[in-house]
Amino acid sequence: MRAERASKDWHVAEAASWLLALSEDGVVAPDGGWHNQLPTIKLVDRMRALPLFESVSVAELFRIAAAGHQTRHEDGTTLSNAGAAPRRLHVLLDDEVREFSKKDGSTDTRSIRAPATLGFEEALDGRFMNGTIRAAGAVARGPGLANTLPARCWAVPGG
Repeated sequence: MRAERASKDWHVAEAASWLLALSEDGVVAPDGGWHNQLPTIKLVDRMRALPLFESVSVAELFRIAAAGHQTRHEDGTTLSNAGAAPRRLHVLLDDEVREFSKKDGSTDTRSIRAPATLGFEEALDGRFMNGTIRAAGAVARGPGLANTLPARCWAVPGG
């Protein structure tokens, strides 16, 4: 019975473990272990802040969170390249990224702050990325967090 309940309620067990670690240490361990990940319930809560997900049910948000994996990106890490189809969709949950695009021989730079989705429209429309996207600002605050999903998760059937 206990094993059956644990497999059905892993979100609850995960959140409880995370809270216990927080209450014991005062911080969630930044040791690169699973404690460096947000519990799924926190991930879903942050995803709900995005306009893309405002009409999505909580149950579906849990499925989306489970389909991806949490990644932390160091400052300067390239998430996507200009002129290439996005291989992954990044749901940026904290920190920021910078998009560098060429226009009339010069490079335009724009900052994108969390929460944001990166590559969603391009993957959905089958377009290439307009600019190169790199993690930014992670040096002072630690690596930025995103929930990353393979682009095929968003492929349009028959498209």
